[in-house]
Amino acid sequence: MYLTKKKIQPVLLVLGAACIGVYFGGVPGDGRLQALGAAPADKGRDAKVVEPIPFLDGVIDAELRTAFVSSPKGGIQAIRLEDGKVLWTNDDCAAQPWLAAGDRLIARGERLFVLDLKKEGKLLRKCDALPYPKVDIPEKCTVAFPLWGPRVAGDTLEAKWYAVASIDRGKGRPFPFEAWTAFNKAVPVGTVKINLETGKAELETDPKTADVSQGLILEAAKAEKRMPAGLPEKLAAVWRQYHKDQDGRITLVGERLVGVSMTLEPVGQEFLKKVALNAWDVKTGAAADPVELVKDKAINIANIVLTADRRHAGVVFGTSAVAIYSLTDGKPVAKEVNGVPSPEEAFVDGKRLYYSELARDRGAETANALKALDLESGKVVWERGLKARSTIPLPP
Repeated sequence: MYLTKKKIQPVLLVLGAACIGVYFGGVPGDGRLQALGAAPADKGRDAKVVEPIPFLDGVIDAELRTAFVSSPKGGIQAIRLEDGKVLWTNDDCAAQPWLAAGDRLIARGERLFVLDLKKEGKLLRKCDALPYPKVDIPEKCTVAFPLWGPRVAGDTLEAKWYAVASIDRGKGRPFPFEAWTAFNKAVPVGTVKINLETGKAELETDPKTADVSQGLILEAAKAEKRMPAGLPEKLAAVWRQYHKDQDGRITLVGERLVGVSMTLEPVGQEFLKKVALNAWDVKTGAAADPVELVKDKAINIANIVLTADRRHAGVVFGTSAVAIYSLTDGKPVAKEVNGVPSPEEAFVDGKRLYYSELARDRGAETANALKALDLESGKVVWERGLKARSTIPLPP
């Protein structure tokens, strides 16, 4: 595992004495930029491309009605979002939901698994192990192969992969910084295709290597930074400017590019923070009139983030309360939401906000729960347990 500031992210498999790991990863929200505008689930096994709609701890179906997340025992469960009812649980499949495509759910664990959504998550097949290329592993390191960008067309799952080395701090000092950095500056990358009917896998390696030394993740694998395809140069420049100056608060909503800006305005001896919604028509490049969301003393506004569904903005105040605004029209969905620890990881749909929360009990494992918050009443209407998360820090 490796520890980030926000949470512990698992490496799902380490193989053999060589310590080559397979991590079905990517980043939280992978593919979510176009998720809600992606092609619907394939009917009759046609060739429509289906991408995941990321949800807390898993994914959600195309109708935004059922979430597929981890179960408390480490398996998979399907939860109806309307009332929190657990529709089915498969605790025999120790994997994380990755993509819902029609009547199939692809999950990632020590292998890729295909589950039958028509038969309460019954395991259809366990896919072949992926034949990653052999690499020279730096001393005192492990090498993992994260998968990212999954998409299904008909009976074929396609995803991309890259290698990344991590220092095994349990093997003592001195750490091999030079060899570790040199490996990550030129890692192999490629594509994998898996037949979902047979589980057979074909893996290709690109002729060029990639540099993952900054952040230990391939830049293209960061879903929130991937520029939508087909943007005219004028809007591509806007996209780059928002990632440079506005912390990447920009996304595609239908046929509009929508950015949320936060600017400082001097007023006497103080400063005001102004949060505004800006939008451009993707086809014409025409800009809509800006919509002011909030204007307040700078000290009163802590941050502004896009929610995990990429259709809402959350303004975080100094009191830790959050105001939610629709990116479609800038109208407020909720003006004061309390108790949501990370609004950038919350999923908003209609008058519901879904978020996960760790219990405050101390120990090696802490209980994790998925909660549904009614934005009108401010009350949690249901909660369901998820897989416990380890809170043991890594050795220095």
